[in-house]
Amino acid sequence: MYDCTCDFFRYREKEKKNPILNNIKIPVFIPFGDKDECVLTQPIEDVIYYLQSNLQNCEVKVIKDADHSYTGKYDELEKVIDKYLKEHE
Repeated sequence: MYDCTCDFFRYREKEKKNPILNNIKIPVFIPFGDKDECVLTQPIEDVIYYLQSNLQNCEVKVIKDADHSYTGKYDELEKVIDKYLKEHE
C-alpha cells in the first residue's frame, strides 16, 4: 500500500520511476501555471520531465503567469482544456 503521507511527486528524483504513476494507462492532461507556488517546488523543466517520464500518455500545458488557483487566468484555462478535449474526442 502506498503511504500518502510521503512526497508523492518526487521531482527531485528525476530518474526514479513512480510505480503509481507508471501504472496509469489512460491519457492524462496536466495544466498548471508557471507561477504555481504548490506544483513548482522544483524547476519547471524538472517537473515536466518527471511527469512525462512517469505517465505513459501525458500532455503538460503551462499557462503563463498563472498561480495554483489560476487567478485571473480562468478564460485561458478553459481554452486549453477545451482544446485538449476536442483533440481527444
